[in-house]
Formats: sequence, structure tokens, C-alpha cells
Amino acid sequence: MTFPFALFSAFFLLSLGSAFGCLVCMLCGKIFHRPVLKSRLTVFCVLMSLAIAVFAFSLVIAPSLYASPAALFCMMGHNGLFLSLLFISGLLCSAFWRSVLPLTVSCYIALSVFTGIKLYGAFGANEETVSLVVQNNSIKVNGTVYSVTDAQEKALVLKKYTLPALLLVPLPRIWYKVCGVADSNVDVLSVSDLSSLNHFSGDADRSVVFAGEGNEVFFGGFVQKYRAWILRNFDYQLIPIDDSVVYPSLYTVKINARGEHLTAAIIRNL
Repeated sequence: MTFPFALFSAFFLLSLGSAFGCLVCMLCGKIFHRPVLKSRLTVFCVLMSLAIAVFAFSLVIAPSLYASPAALFCMMGHNGLFLSLLFISGLLCSAFWRSVLPLTVSCYIALSVFTGIKLYGAFGANEETVSLVVQNNSIKVNGTVYSVTDAQEKALVLKKYTLPALLLVPLPRIWYKVCGVADSNVDVLSVSDLSSLNHFSGDADRSVVFAGEGNEVFFGGFVQKYRAWILRNFDYQLIPIDDSVVYPSLYTVKINARGEHLTAAIIRNL
């Protein structure tokens, strides 16, 4: 599942489920002669309008989702449990808005805050500017020195993590760490172990660990499994460093993460 599909599905199914919950409440009130909120009909119309607007918006913003109906239905089938939970959550929040709605909102906020604290604690603020000092036998990245035999045709290696599409929290989708430096002509898309690269200098075995992980009394196992799940999608990205005949050379790398894409530009300062 892709993140745009998960996001549009969440808005659409939550709205549709909530509207269906209003309809169920009105029908049950008629059948069992129970009082129903007078605003139920208005809320039903608003929620149905919202669901239709979200669907129309997705057609305009992400038409590629509907380019292949077979692939779309296949994606829906593989994620049927997630989609069903969204619809049921909307229905329950609408039908039992005094109890289920506050509980659901509180759990979502708690999950978002917990995830944000752990990610920012492990990655920091993901600096958008990285300083490089290139010498003929070493490259210093933000104060960390990586030894090289030759500084020519080198590249900065980033390990980029992409949050799972099903994790719909208001946090950046991309998180990254500098792993070291390697030859710029390496095809990192086919690399699963950085230590196997020729002329790689860095910490290939270092894994991301959440702050305080292992010290939790009751939720230690959950935290480890949760970290493994949200950081399971990763790949490597190279940022080529311009060759120089004069050492030392000073560079500034400006990294920009937008959505699920990471771009970088190197500016030579000296």
C-alpha cells in the first residue's frame, strides 16, 4: 500500500463510516422509538459530502491510484483488515461519540506523541545542512572523520528510512542518518550490506535505537517490535562530492526531505 492511498482511504472511510453510524442511530431510533439527536441528519449529510469531496479530491490529486483498477482492487484486498478497521472506527466514533470518540482521539494523540518522541530522540531534528571538510586522506562530516585512501570520486552515504504507509501520524515521512562515505560510482539500490562495498568508510553496523529502549518495565518488547516495524523500510542514497585538486576543501550539503523524497545539493565554500 502506498501512503497517498492509505491517507485518502483513511479520510474517506472514516467519513463514510461516521455517516453510516449516524444513519444506523436514526434507524434504530425510529424502530425502537428512542430519542435521537436532532443534528444527526445534518451531520450525516455533512459527512457524506465530506466523503464524496475526499474521493473527488483524490481523483484530481492522485489519478495514478485509479489508473489500474485491477491493481487498486488487489491493494484493497491485501489491506482489507486495515480498511475495515477504518470504517468500523468511524462508525463506532459516530454511534458512541461520548465514549469511543474521546478514547480513539486520545489513543491517536498518544501514539503520535510517543512515535515523535522516539524518532526525534533517535534521529534528532534531521539537520538540513551538513558541513564537509575534504582532505586527501580523510573526509570530515559534521566533525566525524572518515578515513579514505583517495578523496577523489567520493560520495556521502545516507541511510534513508521511510515510515510505513499504514502509520498515519503527523510526522515527517523520511528520516535519515549519515553512514559514511563511499565511491560515487556504487549502485546503492542493489546493496543490502554497506560493509561489502569497496572503499566504504563508516559505521555500517550501527542500528537505530530508541532512547530508553530496553529500560521499559512493561512495554520493552512492544517498543522493540514497534521500532522494527516503523523502520523496516530503508534504502541508501549517495550524494556525490565534487572532486578537488586543492586540499582541504570545504563544502556545505543542503538536504531537503519532502514527502517520501530526499534531495540534496552540495555547495563549495572553499
